[in-house]
Amino acid sequence: MRSGRSPGREYYRFISASLASNLGDGISLVVYPWLAAILTRDPVLIGLTLAIWRAPWLLFSLPMGVLLDRTNRFDAMVRANVVRAALAVLVAVLFSVGLMDVWLFYACVFLLGSCTVLYQLAAETAVPSLVDGKRLEQAYGSLWSFELLASQFGGPLLAGLLIGGLLFVPLTASAAATAVAALLLSWVSRSASPPGATTADRAGAGRRAARMSRQVKEALVHLGRDRRLRALALTLAVLNPVVAMVQATFLLYVQEVLSGGSLTYGALVAAGGVGGIAGGLCAKRLTERLSIGAILCSFFYIAAVVHVGIALVAAPVVVGALNFAFNFTVIVWNVVARSSRQRIMSDEMRGRVTSAMRFLSWGLVPAGFLAGGVVVKALEPVVGRDWALRAPMLAGAALFVLIGLVAGRTLTTKYMTAPDEKAARPAAMARRP
Repeated sequence: MRSGRSPGREYYRFISASLASNLGDGISLVVYPWLAAILTRDPVLIGLTLAIWRAPWLLFSLPMGVLLDRTNRFDAMVRANVVRAALAVLVAVLFSVGLMDVWLFYACVFLLGSCTVLYQLAAETAVPSLVDGKRLEQAYGSLWSFELLASQFGGPLLAGLLIGGLLFVPLTASAAATAVAALLLSWVSRSASPPGATTADRAGAGRRAARMSRQVKEALVHLGRDRRLRALALTLAVLNPVVAMVQATFLLYVQEVLSGGSLTYGALVAAGGVGGIAGGLCAKRLTERLSIGAILCSFFYIAAVVHVGIALVAAPVVVGALNFAFNFTVIVWNVVARSSRQRIMSDEMRGRVTSAMRFLSWGLVPAGFLAGGVVVKALEPVVGRDWALRAPMLAGAALFVLIGLVAGRTLTTKYMTAPDEKAARPAAMARRP
């Protein structure tokens, strides 16, 4: 780690690679749901597409976290991006020659999601090896701002423009951006010292826990023992599925309620991206002026107001402004939460504990996506298609308030910043009466 120093050359190379990778992700963010809507108009099947995309977080995040503590995380990102680029080309070819069907599409989406899990876990846990711990808020805030510039602004707008032509064009663009990211990351991998445990640490970890299942258990025990990590994990475990529910049929909402095309959809996603960029740039200043508890707890009520507004005021300009506000608060919340938990974790456990956090926080997201589709399909015969597409947002608003009321008891500044003596003790001591 760069003790006491500003981010250096490797960090800025990493950011450049992240920009390219997230440009590909931003194109995919619009293109893949759009392709699903071409294959089917069933809200449950569209929700299933997004559920399959996120399912690898439940299935693979824990073993991948163990893997990342044993290997160079930059090399892992390179391999993940090479496979993601190849998958985008494959989907483009299959659609172009008319061989794609919904089930083959699901298989491609699942593989894409699996590689995304590996890439995102490696990217998050690599940052502390490039900057000093005191600069994590600044580093994460800058990184996420640039990522959002590509993934939720430039990428979606570009995809919205390109979808109007042949479908293979945006998919090829996504593949090219991801391949460029793999090349840039390979340079970082050669120049930066491999993050994660040292060779001696990894050998010691292998002797202490020869089997991967034991290392996974070790991460879960560590997460459960620290009350601060536990509070964040449990909050995200119920929060993220609600966010997924309100997003599951957003494409259909844009197409049918707002009467928007691909450019409208891309622009609305991009508006949220601009809000995220602003949130990342303002995060450090907000953390200096507001308490951790105020930032973490206010999010739930802002989210509720935003989604009531989107459901009731079906106007593209208003929806774009509300998306801006929502993503602004999402990124500020993430900067505070992730910086806090990265400080708590030791580097030799960082990959495993981060994957355990992601396992708990993303594990139920597929169920959230499915729930959004089911809500629309169940209510359509009762209230009509228009209001059925608004229903997940209204239900989500109520759930945001409920989560805020419960989580507000633990996500306080005092709770999140006080040392956890139980977590600091060795596991053997923690089990003693």
